[in-house]
Amino acid sequence: MAGRWLSLTPLLLTSCVMSLGSPTRYNQSCSTPGGAAICNASAPTSTGEILIPAAGRAAQAINASVRAVEAIQGYITLQRLLTEAEVGEVEDFLKDCAKQAEADVNQVAQKREDIGPFKNGQFPNENECNRVLRLEGDEEVTLARELGRLKHTAAFDCVKARLSSRFPDNFSIEPRYRRDPDPGTSGYVLTDRKSGSLKPDFVLHFTRNATRIQCVFDFKFPCLPRRMGNPLGDPDTLQQLLSYKPLSMECQPAVVTPQLGLTRLPP
Repeated sequence: MAGRWLSLTPLLLTSCVMSLGSPTRYNQSCSTPGGAAICNASAPTSTGEILIPAAGRAAQAINASVRAVEAIQGYITLQRLLTEAEVGEVEDFLKDCAKQAEADVNQVAQKREDIGPFKNGQFPNENECNRVLRLEGDEEVTLARELGRLKHTAAFDCVKARLSSRFPDNFSIEPRYRRDPDPGTSGYVLTDRKSGSLKPDFVLHFTRNATRIQCVFDFKFPCLPRRMGNPLGDPDTLQQLLSYKPLSMECQPAVVTPQLGLTRLPP
């Protein structure tokens, strides 16, 4: 690939010998890359042409060619799935963010009149978890549901802050998928339709392509953490991870909790 792009250098060099017209057209180009060479160039009075010095032309052409090669190589390098080590790094971030979200939201909730303070201290008891805070349409929003929503939001914000500088194009938060309607394929496409779709919390995928999925994760924030055992022992959680299995092509779907970290679905 590099040889192919470097072969453009003779063409670029050849194109640098050109007529630039009236010198007054380039009065503002002195502060731009290559502008100094133009401003210092000689202007024969007989033709009014500006001739860029040969050394300057060569340097500009080579630099442009090198930049083109670097850009292409960088693009190719970035178009990939994450390595095993990088996936491990992401999983560590997910576990840290789950713990941070749990601690931060519990602390804030204690100060909210509509939620806390919790009689049980840091965590609500069973009666408090089942307490209805409000109605949303025909659905009751319990304390357990509200805390889960707040902790998910906090975890997502934490993940975005941690990963946006490391792998900005290799993850998506709450993408929604449905089976590809093309009968000749068995893959999934992104959708905004809720019916028959899957919406995992966090997805690792091919660079800038959320339909080439690498790994799938879901956050869980139990309202009664002291009673929590293996998350896969909960039928709803288990069924949810099993539904994600066709999506997660490189690793088994996993659930992330503040108490137990990452629990992966067995092969």
